Amino acid sequence: MRDLSPRDLARSLGVSESSVKRWVDDGALAAMRTAGGHRRIALGEAVKFVRRTGAPVVRPDLIVGAGTAAPVAAYDGAAAPGVGQELFHLLEHDDAPAARALLLALYVSGWPLAAICDGPMRFALEKIGTLWEHGPEGIVIEHRSTDTCLRTLAEIRTLVPAPDAGAPAALGAAPAGDPYLVPSMMSAAVLADLGYADHNLGPEVPMAALDQAIDHY
Repeated sequence: MRDLSPRDLARSLGVSESSVKRWVDDGALAAMRTAGGHRRIALGEAVKFVRRTGAPVVRPDLIVGAGTAAPVAAYDGAAAPGVGQELFHLLEHDDAPAARALLLALYVSGWPLAAICDGPMRFALEKIGTLWEHGPEGIVIEHRSTDTCLRTLAEIRTLVPAPDAGAPAALGAAPAGDPYLVPSMMSAAVLADLGYADHNLGPEVPMAALDQAIDHY
């Protein structure tokens, strides 16, 4: 996982570099020091700070990296369909970097992970899921869009803080006959974001295997 300089984070938040250095020195923002004494902020710590404080992110691209993420408005449920339409457009036109950047920008900017999954991502994937009716191209679009969302969810998971020792366990799976990856991965990510020690067994899990996992965890 990459890290940020105080200048990088300051530019992404639209504040002065001295403000970021003061947050580090005051203990409000965790950082490390290089051998030369320079402050470096782990990406996960930067995201944690932004989400905890509600600081507006004016340049999400400086945090999420490659992509074309524009500033994202603070979470508002009414805005979810519009963002979902934007995500649908990016996925339909095979712009995976921009779709990734948009989803990461939502998370970095403080949107609840549950709202991202059950809002823009669900909206876009449901709409894409109807394209297979129009021919083989729709199947290609659906599969590559699912892959983009799964990769981005996995990346977001790297930004979710590890659960505390003794955190309650959350165990989930899709039953035999259900081949879909996205729903259980969404659920696991949301529960992890809420502080659970999540264990996602994925799709096509026989009940006997789930019983064994319940006994184990």
